[in-house]
Amino acid sequence: MSIELNGTTGITSPNLTGDGSGLTSLTSANLTGDLPAISGSSLTSLTSANLTGALPAIDGSALTGVGATSTNTYSIGSTTGMTLTGLPAGVMWVDIPFYDVWPPGSSREFSLRLGTSGGVKATGYDYYTKNYVSNASRNFSTQFEIKSGISAGLAQFRRVGADTDIWSVMAVGGHYNGIGDLGGYVNLGGELTQIQILLNGSGSFDSGNISFNYG
Repeated sequence: MSIELNGTTGITSPNLTGDGSGLTSLTSANLTGDLPAISGSSLTSLTSANLTGALPAIDGSALTGVGATSTNTYSIGSTTGMTLTGLPAGVMWVDIPFYDVWPPGSSREFSLRLGTSGGVKATGYDYYTKNYVSNASRNFSTQFEIKSGISAGLAQFRRVGADTDIWSVMAVGGHYNGIGDLGGYVNLGGELTQIQILLNGSGSFDSGNISFNYG
C-alpha cells in the first residue's frame, strides 16, 4: 500500500523516513530551518554559482600548499657549503637571500646547484654572468657560479611552468666595490627536491649567512 501526501504543511522531520530518492522537484521555497550535518564527500558537482554568502571561520592549520615557507638563517662560515633538502613536490619558486658570504682565497667565488631525489645535478647549467670588473659571459657549466666579490644579495629560482622541470634563475648581489648578476636556466628532468651551496675551489667559507624561502 502506498500513501500520497498532497499537503505541504504540518509534516515534521521525525515522520519522514527513507533515503530521499522519492523526493523530486523540491524547491528551496519549501525548505526552512537548519540543514542536518552532512559529509562533505556527498557534495558533488557543486558550482560556484550556487555558493553565496560569507565563508565560515576555518582552522588555518587545515590549509596546505598555501603561501610561503621560510627557514631560519644558517651560518656557513667554516664549512664547505650546505644542502637544503626536503623541498615538497610541486614547489614553484625558491628564494635564497645571503649576506656576509666570503669564500676563501682570492677568487671569492661560490656556486649553486639544484637537484632531484636522484641527486644534485652536475651538468647542463646554461647562464650569463658578470661582475663589476668583467663583461658578461655565457657559461655551460656544472653549476650556477656567483662571481668574485659578491658577498650579499639574493638568488631567485622560478619553475618555468607547472608542467615542466625547467628552472630559471636570477641572482644579484654586491659588496663595497661593486655589483654582479647572473641569469640562466637548467632542466632538472624531475621534481626539485634540494639546492646546494658550495665553493668553487678548496677550503671553507670564511663567513656567510643564508636562508631559504619557497612556495
